[in-house]
Amino acid sequence: MKLVPCALRIASVAFLCSVVMAQLTTGGVAFGGGVSSTHLSEMRMESEPSSITPWTPRPVLGPQNTLVLLIEFSDIRFRSSVGEIRSLVDIVDQWFRKSSYGKMYVNYTIYEDTLTLPSTISSYGAPQAGNERGDDPARSQAYIIDALNLITSQTNLSLEHYNHVVLVHAGADEAESGNPNDIWSSCDCVGPIADENPSQEASWVLTDDSGNITHAFWGISTFSEEEHWAVFVHEFTHSLGVSDLYIYGTDGYSEGPGVGFWSNMATGAFLEPPSDIDGWSKYILGWIEAVTVDSPPGEYTIYTLDSAQEPKALLLKISGSEDEYYFLHARRKAETDTALPSEGVIVFKINRWRERSLRGEELAFLYDANPDTPLECANYSGQGRELCEPLDAPYNEKGRQYQFSFYDLSANLLLNDDGCWDASTRIGFKVQPAEDDAFIITLGASPEEIGTTEACAAPATTTGTTQTTITIVAPTHCVIATAAFGSAIAPEVAYMRYVRDELIGSTHLGRTLVDAFNAFYYSWSPLIARIVGSSSFLQAAFRILLLPVALAVYAAALSFVVISGMTGSADAASVFAFLLAASMCVVAYAVLPLVVCLNFVQAMRRTRRNPSWHWRCCVQARN
Repeated sequence: MKLVPCALRIASVAFLCSVVMAQLTTGGVAFGGGVSSTHLSEMRMESEPSSITPWTPRPVLGPQNTLVLLIEFSDIRFRSSVGEIRSLVDIVDQWFRKSSYGKMYVNYTIYEDTLTLPSTISSYGAPQAGNERGDDPARSQAYIIDALNLITSQTNLSLEHYNHVVLVHAGADEAESGNPNDIWSSCDCVGPIADENPSQEASWVLTDDSGNITHAFWGISTFSEEEHWAVFVHEFTHSLGVSDLYIYGTDGYSEGPGVGFWSNMATGAFLEPPSDIDGWSKYILGWIEAVTVDSPPGEYTIYTLDSAQEPKALLLKISGSEDEYYFLHARRKAETDTALPSEGVIVFKINRWRERSLRGEELAFLYDANPDTPLECANYSGQGRELCEPLDAPYNEKGRQYQFSFYDLSANLLLNDDGCWDASTRIGFKVQPAEDDAFIITLGASPEEIGTTEACAAPATTTGTTQTTITIVAPTHCVIATAAFGSAIAPEVAYMRYVRDELIGSTHLGRTLVDAFNAFYYSWSPLIARIVGSSSFLQAAFRILLLPVALAVYAAALSFVVISGMTGSADAASVFAFLLAASMCVVAYAVLPLVVCLNFVQAMRRTRRNPSWHWRCCVQARN
């Protein structure tokens, strides 16, 4: 049996067989490394199979057999315990069960012995010559080869049982750390088309001694142990056969937010909680039903992605076009989508032949119901501006108001458009809320049929001079607690983050308080966290010192539930919970130590003024 990076997409079978046979063989398993650099560069692009287009549903249902490997390097050791990694994968599994409505789950196996690769992390993560970021494709391939070489040479584990392999590695993700020598979390993935035609589609395959393919992997992804689980979800979704919906740059990495917060396959992965996969991606995965409409007019009801009812989308064909169609699906701030900016019907124009989005050549083109707002977008530049423009993209009943805050990005949203008319395709639609989880969509072949002449619009592009640039990072960790407990996914740390972000920070007022606290806390805590994390003694000591914080967090969570239940005001509950936790921490870490110190000083002064009193006390104590 041989394991090879499959390059049959770009070369003849005869040529590749000669390449494969020339590779290093260990324990009966050969690992390919002689593929051309051009091919490797193409493989490095996330979710870029050659024949996945035209996009069509390829249902991903039932158990997804997944092997999870724990990777460390000669210079960086793995810190998380197996239990912590299991907790992380459990979170990811539960997320997919919910997102797929129980139709799919991650059936995982964790190989519990850490695999130490022979080289440093920079040997695998350094960028290609001439690039300032990303990983050299040849180094990325060597990383996978070395990891799988160890697992096959040192164990009897049968790789044929797994469609997906996830490498959880020590060290940081370059996208978060900014260090070009770290490994960029990614997925060399094609999804289920690997089974349709392995010799042409699969990135990694197993072959027998004769070169015949015996097994094709859907994807091999890599993920840092220090990252938020949402990055794991994002990369694993590639392994299911779904593409990114952000804009790719010429170097193969993100250049713009694309559909932004409206998909976990774009910047929605950075929300807290992370947003759901968008409706179109769920349609491709076979998780939701979409009503196909050949031509207007007509009236249809669709349900929000969090609803248990179907259908959840409309696929509206465009007359005279075999390449494009409209895809309409509805979102509301509930369940996984709690952190979304606003609510309503999201409209994509899909180009079924594009494997991913480039600037001006989008796979999924987001229509913006309110292209001239929010007004706050004038304060931002670059990706910040692009993120801001579609915050109010949904079509909904006029007058709906929302407030949204994401790091430095903050805006007041007013939805003021319930439909539009596309003169180029002679199609229009109007949206009307029907129930809490449903919208009625009226389609028309003329402006008169839908009652509006408002033109369908895309998000505005960045122009002019602006003042503020937003840096997009993963959700913040409680860094001192992370250092003390050894991992950002330790249950204690996860619960602190949950109370901070999903209870106290669930309202605009609460989010403002949390952001103010974060600005103070993260100004000094990383230095302490680095010191704590360097010593097992300090880690143990800080786990004890953090007990008052844990008590305050539990008290804040309880108070949030009680206050919100009694008053019906989430804002009041957020403020009370924040103030309670802050007060308890001030008492524990400032007031009590100050009282103890003052009492100690007073006792010392009494001792100095009356030494005989001190001597008598000592004698009595001895007697």
